[in-house]
Amino acid sequence: QAVAVEAPPAGAPGPAPYAYAAPQGSPMENVHVGAPAAGKAGAPPPVQQPYGQPPPHQHQHQPYGHPQQPYGHPQQHQQQQQVYGQPSASGAPPQQPYGQTATPTKPPPQVVVSPPYRDVVFAGLFVVHLFVILVLAFALGVPALSRADDNTTSKVDVSDTHPIIGLLVVAGIVGAVLSSLWVMFLQRNARTIVTCTLWTSVILELACAVVVMFISPGAGVIFLFLAAITLCYVYAVRRRIPFASANLATACAAVTDHPQVVYTAFGALVVQVLWVVFWSMAFFGVEANSTDDGYICEFFMLISFFWGLLVIKNIVHCTTAGTVGSWWFVANPQKPVMGAVKRAMTTSLGSICLGSLVVAVLKAMRVMIDSARRGSRRSGGGGAFLLACASCLVRCVERMMEYFNHWAFVQVALYGKDFRTAGGDAIRVFKERGWTLIINDNLIDRALTLGCIMVGCVTGLVGAGWAVSMVDDGGWVFAGAFLSFLVGFGMCMIVTSVIDSAVATVFVCFAEHPDALAATHPDQLGALVGAWQQFHPQAFSGAGYDVRFGRPGAV
Repeated sequence: QAVAVEAPPAGAPGPAPYAYAAPQGSPMENVHVGAPAAGKAGAPPPVQQPYGQPPPHQHQHQPYGHPQQPYGHPQQHQQQQQVYGQPSASGAPPQQPYGQTATPTKPPPQVVVSPPYRDVVFAGLFVVHLFVILVLAFALGVPALSRADDNTTSKVDVSDTHPIIGLLVVAGIVGAVLSSLWVMFLQRNARTIVTCTLWTSVILELACAVVVMFISPGAGVIFLFLAAITLCYVYAVRRRIPFASANLATACAAVTDHPQVVYTAFGALVVQVLWVVFWSMAFFGVEANSTDDGYICEFFMLISFFWGLLVIKNIVHCTTAGTVGSWWFVANPQKPVMGAVKRAMTTSLGSICLGSLVVAVLKAMRVMIDSARRGSRRSGGGGAFLLACASCLVRCVERMMEYFNHWAFVQVALYGKDFRTAGGDAIRVFKERGWTLIINDNLIDRALTLGCIMVGCVTGLVGAGWAVSMVDDGGWVFAGAFLSFLVGFGMCMIVTSVIDSAVATVFVCFAEHPDALAATHPDQLGALVGAWQQFHPQAFSGAGYDVRFGRPGAV
C-alpha cells in the first residue's frame, strides 16, 4: 500500500506537483511523494527515491532499519492516492506525457524492510584479504624488521624531531581552518572564483612567456602560443561559467550543512595511513622471505595496496553522495552522515570493493609495466618503446575506469544498486537527458585546485614563520615552509575531494529528481534551474523541465 503525500495547494510558491516511485528492492519503494492524480497531462515520468531516507513530508517513516509495521504487514489507515503510471480505480489506463510512449503497467511493489547486500562475494574477498595482510604483517613483517633493526648502528636523536612535530601540528591547524574558510568562500563566490581560475591560467602563461623570452626567444614564442590557446578556450566556455558555478555553490551548501562528512574524510585519511603502515610491514616480510625474484608476489601485493586505498577513498565518496542525497530529498534529515557511512560499510561495501578492485588491478599492471620499461632502458633492450605504448594504453583504460566509478558509486550510494547496474544506469541517465557532453564541460576542478594551491601557500608562509621563531637556520626555514605547504595542500585536497563528490551527486540528483529540491531547498533550485535553462536550453527542454519549471526566474 503506497503512502501518499499531497502536493502544495494551488497558488503556493514552488514548481508543479511531482512524483517519485522508488526502485523495487529499496526500503523506500512503497513511498510516493506528491503523485498527481491519474489523467492529468504534463505529469513527469516516475523517478527513483534514494534508499535509506524518507521523502520530504511531515509524516516521515521511522529511521533506516526500524520499520513502523512488522515485515509483510502493510500500514493501516493511510490515505491512498493514485500513483503515476498505475491504472486508476475505474480501470482506465493512465495518461502518458506528451511525446512519450506508453509503458506496460508494473505490478505493485512489495514491501521491503531493509536493502539487500550487494556484491557480497567481493565484500567477503576484501575482508579475507585484509586478514591475510595483517597475518603477513605480524608473522613475517615484525621478525624481518627486528632483524633489520639489529643490523642498524645509527641512532636517531629524538630531541631533533621536536621542532618537526610542532611544525606539523601548527600546519595541520592552519590548513584545516583555511580549508573550512575556503569552502564557505566558494559557496558565496562560486561564479567569481570559476572565472578567476580561467583568467589566472592565461595570465600565468603570459607571464612565463615574458620571462622566458629574455632567456630563449623560441621558448617564449611557444609559451605565447599556449597562452593564445588558453585564451580561446576561455572564450569558448565563458557561457558555461554560471552553470558550473550553480552546481559548485549547491554542492558547497550541502557540505556546509553537514560538515561531519568532512570529518569522515579526515578520519579516512588516518585509516589510509594505518593501512600503508600494515601493508608496508607485510610487504617487507614477504620480500625478506622470498627466494626468487618475486614478480608475482610483488604484483599481488601491489593489487592489495591499491585496493585498500581505493576502498577507503570510495567509502568516503559514497558517504558524501549519500549525505548530499539526504540533503537533497529531506528538509531535516536525521543523522544523514552516520546512515551514509553505515550503508557504505555494509550493504554497499561489496559494490565498492568490486569497482575498486578493477582499478587496483589496472594500477598494479601500470606500475609493473613502468618498472619493466625502466629496466629495459637501463639494459639497452629494444622493448622499451613497446612497454611505453602498453603503459600508455593501460593508463588510458585506468582513467576511463576511474571516471566510470566516480559516477557509478553515486548511483550505489543513492539507490543501493549493485556495481554493474549502477554503472549502466549512470550512463543511461545522461544519455537519455542528452547531457553526456555537458558533464565533460566541468570547470569546477580548476577552482578546487586553485583553492588547494592558495591554502598550501598560506600554510607554507605560516610554517616558515614558525621555523624562524624556532631555529636560526635558513635551510630549516625552507624545509619547514615546504613541509607546511604539503600539509596545507593535502588537507585542502581532502576537503575538495568531498566537494567533488558532492558536485557529482548534484548532477545525478538534478538529472533525475529536480522537483525534490523545491520542497527542501528552493533557493538552490532557483539558481540551478536558471543556469540550466539559460545555458543548456536544448537539454533542459528535451528532459521536459521547461514545462515543469517555466522560464528562467519563474522558480
